[in-house]
Amino acid sequence: MLKFHLAALVATFVTGYFYGSMEFDMETRYAVLFSSVIGLFTFLGVCTAFVIIEVIVRVFT
Repeated sequence: MLKFHLAALVATFVTGYFYGSMEFDMETRYAVLFSSVIGLFTFLGVCTAFVIIEVIVRVFT
């Protein structure tokens, strides 16, 4: 489970870096970076929620 989270996190960073280094004008580049940062924080929140639920399930069962 944790390896999957780490792999998806690395893929998100690589994708964000790839889009950030492409030849865009500045507004498009900032918009793409901003949306990828929002997606990253959403992804981290979902992963944290899953980890907390997993820990709670393991403790109480």
